Amino acid sequence: MPRRRAFALLVCLAAVTACGSSSVPAFQRPPTGPLCGWRDAPPATYKHVVWLLQENTSESDVIGNGDLPLINGTLVPQCGLATNYHNVSHGSLPNYLGLTSGTGGGSREAGNCQPADCPQTQPNLFEQVQAAGGTWGEYARSMTSKCDPVKDSNYEPEHAVPVYYTDLRSTCQSRDVPLGDPGGGALRAELDRGRLPTFTFITPDGDTESGAGGDRWLGDWITLIAASPAYRSGDTAIFVTWDEGGGSDKSGGESCADSAHADVHAYPSCWVATLVISPSTRPGMKSGAYFNHYSLLRTTEDMLGLNVRLGHAADERTVSMRSAFNL
Repeated sequence: MPRRRAFALLVCLAAVTACGSSSVPAFQRPPTGPLCGWRDAPPATYKHVVWLLQENTSESDVIGNGDLPLINGTLVPQCGLATNYHNVSHGSLPNYLGLTSGTGGGSREAGNCQPADCPQTQPNLFEQVQAAGGTWGEYARSMTSKCDPVKDSNYEPEHAVPVYYTDLRSTCQSRDVPLGDPGGGALRAELDRGRLPTFTFITPDGDTESGAGGDRWLGDWITLIAASPAYRSGDTAIFVTWDEGGGSDKSGGESCADSAHADVHAYPSCWVATLVISPSTRPGMKSGAYFNHYSLLRTTEDMLGLNVRLGHAADERTVSMRSAFNL
């Protein structure tokens, strides 16, 4: 989808809503223009939470970068930005496992080990949602076959983590699937059918562009999701973050969740941009509170009404992002 068309669709949400969803209460219908902030109060429980991940880029290379017009020209001024958000380790797998289970599962010592070499038995967000009667969907860019455990030139299973979790073996084939593109594919089909999962995780491939190409990719998917009945109903939120920062200090920051690594100036590779997109997040909202991937896990559990906190999401210093962004 061309970028101009994507931006135009963001501006035209009200027209789409009026034409296609007359059952949505008037107070929940977005006015012309704003992507965020058209609902005063958040719902007590959300029906859908969507995560979009990007790869290996520090906050300082994202925020304020003129080559990223969707992020800096639309999302930052129209929605929310966590300015002191951190990944929890280095290497992709510990961060993806941390996001979805609250622990790296020993993967730090093994590096980015493959699913057959380090299966994960810990409780995880996918199983948690499923046990509560919800649905989940992992949509992996460059995946060519469902629940694929084999790494190739672009697809990396450490980004599509359900394939690691042993308790998801019965559902992985149906829910861990190729992303496709906004014009077709699994996620587009779910949106067209009005069946966005309770928890949607959209993950990148091993060659994801972190510059202008990645910005356009985000714009295409955010536009499509934001124009859907699920988002227009007022009880869907979208988060955009990066698995880890880039930079030369990675060898000294293996555990970015340690309090000693909270200084973003000492460890820029532990500091990533995180954007919050929701109907109740006021335009331009920013928070300098210390958040990390465990915070996003806890926030998602809170928003979906899941009472158990997984792994480090239950730690006293792990703070939910709901209050900071009116979620």
